[in-house]
Amino acid sequence: MSEVLPPPVWVNTTDKLEKMVLDLAAQPRVAVDTESNSLHAFREQVCLLQFSSTHGDYLVDPLALNDLSLLAPIFSDPKIEKVFHAAEYDLICLRRDFHFSFTNLFDTMHAARVLGYPAVGLDKLLGDKFGIKMDKRHQKGGLGGTSAFAGSDPLCETGYALSIFPAGCSRKGIGGYTAPAFCQRRFCARLPP
Repeated sequence: MSEVLPPPVWVNTTDKLEKMVLDLAAQPRVAVDTESNSLHAFREQVCLLQFSSTHGDYLVDPLALNDLSLLAPIFSDPKIEKVFHAAEYDLICLRRDFHFSFTNLFDTMHAARVLGYPAVGLDKLLGDKFGIKMDKRHQKGGLGGTSAFAGSDPLCETGYALSIFPAGCSRKGIGGYTAPAFCQRRFCARLPP
């Protein structure tokens, strides 16, 4: 996969947020990632949300928007699969900062583990599947991984996340569950009420 992704839409107004939510609400799958200032603040907070759909990529600025409650139905809609990589910290932060609840989650890292991939880091999965080389030199600067891709936008990781495991993938079963069902069950059980 060598095509260049178009630039993401910067969502920093309620109007742009409403348009993005309309797109996401119509999708069967949405890739999600967050960036927090955890290395630079005593009490971290989510400073950027990244979303990708088949129609486009979005960077949401929660510091410029007073209210992100329009996103709550996206996260809680069981008809929309939310695709994360290493979702646990993202989910904790989204719940803490915005009080979102979640259904229908898929974690590409846990799926890769369940399916026996030898390395499950996002950089390794993107490199093996798409030939993408992540530049991690700036990962601990500013907002976490927002500079992880040299010369490109931070959204690149969610832009490819939907392709790591195609929709409805059902590979090796574990304990009677396919990888997606196993990951959903694991995360729902671990999230605090």
